[in-house]
Amino acid sequence: MLQHRHQDAKFVAAGIAATLEAGSTSPDLVAIESRKAAKSHRDAHPLLDDADCTELGLDTVIMPAITDDTTDPRLMPTPSEPAGPEVISLRSRAPELHERPLPSLAIYD
Repeated sequence: MLQHRHQDAKFVAAGIAATLEAGSTSPDLVAIESRKAAKSHRDAHPLLDDADCTELGLDTVIMPAITDDTTDPRLMPTPSEPAGPEVISLRSRAPELHERPLPSLAIYD
């Protein structure tokens, strides 16, 4: 069990406790439970909250989760940008495969 190399000790201990409570001793289950404990901790204690962002002068915008076919507003072009990505085809510049001579294999004989 080398989970302590990837997680804090408190999360590994929580994973071990949850695994034992479930009646198992599986190291894989300990790893899963420790990751779940770490994620719930991160969700409850974000690195930057609104007060931190205000103090740093950062503008916070909460983007809603997109659950349907709606276009992600972060990916929409701004008026100064072109409407779509420019497509460049290199195939028209490269010689076709049948036009190139086959390499010589004489050095391998």
